[in-house]
Amino acid sequence: MFSDSYKATLSHFRNQFFASEELINLWHGKLQPLPFHRRRTVSDWQPQQQSRFIESLIVGQPQPALFFDGSQTEWYIVDGRKRLTALSDFVQGRFALQSLYFLGDMYENQHFDQLPLLVRRKILNFRFEVNLLNPNTPDLVRYGVYTGLLAKGNSDVSNPCRDFLFPDGFNTLKRLCRETNPRRSGLLRSGFDVYSPEGVTGRLLVFHLYRLNMLRSNYEVLKTPVEVLVNELLTQPDLESLVQESRFAETTRRTFEQIDRLRLTTRKQAEKQEAMLALLSAQPQQQPPRNWEEWTTEAWKEIPATPPYTGQLLENYLKRYLYLKQQLETK
Repeated sequence: MFSDSYKATLSHFRNQFFASEELINLWHGKLQPLPFHRRRTVSDWQPQQQSRFIESLIVGQPQPALFFDGSQTEWYIVDGRKRLTALSDFVQGRFALQSLYFLGDMYENQHFDQLPLLVRRKILNFRFEVNLLNPNTPDLVRYGVYTGLLAKGNSDVSNPCRDFLFPDGFNTLKRLCRETNPRRSGLLRSGFDVYSPEGVTGRLLVFHLYRLNMLRSNYEVLKTPVEVLVNELLTQPDLESLVQESRFAETTRRTFEQIDRLRLTTRKQAEKQEAMLALLSAQPQQQPPRNWEEWTTEAWKEIPATPPYTGQLLENYLKRYLYLKQQLETK
């Protein structure tokens, strides 16, 4: 049912260059921060850090590439939010330069509109390399790009990304897991971390669904990571019915496992009984019992706990056992 839809290829990406002024216009237009980045946090740059970034533009220091998600009508900034925020805030006069390294006191405590025209043009004309996701990029690829770029600054990005990219499936799975175990209502907060108590319930649910054929082929044949299986589940429109089916499938699986264990136990008992009979038949002076049932009953009592079941001795036991069995059957 699933293919390699989670794997990124070169066709999903493109590369462009934008001047600072163009980026500021985008920032106040169709370029949006990701929903879970819209509120300023303690991890945002302080004025001194912002000043050092603006200084790097003035002196022409090369900058790392930005990364935008251009797959939708609205673009989202995945990597580079702090730099764009600093650039926009400075041009709008929200902070003054301070504690510069290369320029010293030359522009200390100056706002954007106080700088010489040439310096202002340097800032506005600085060209940034931008990597973008192309339109129609699958959400599973977008998730992989988001988490790969954002994890370096925030270890708990998996579920904010899922909540943004797969909102319906994410909320459904969260509700179902809460119903499964109300004490673990914070299930998805852990990002399905196998070591967290919340993540255990989520992973169990995923592995229950993995028992279905559609996921088994991905996990066993394609070796799809569990994280991808979670995301694929979240894209299914009939997720709730799949969960119900998986619960039935899990009950069925456990039943068959019990049957298999019973079969295994029965087979081992039969093999042990056969070996008991073979061991007893190794004593030629012993008279055959009156019937087969009596013989097996006596054999069960007499067999040692760890009989020697290997090599030539086993072959001899087998020959004598078959001979004695033939005698009983022809009586």
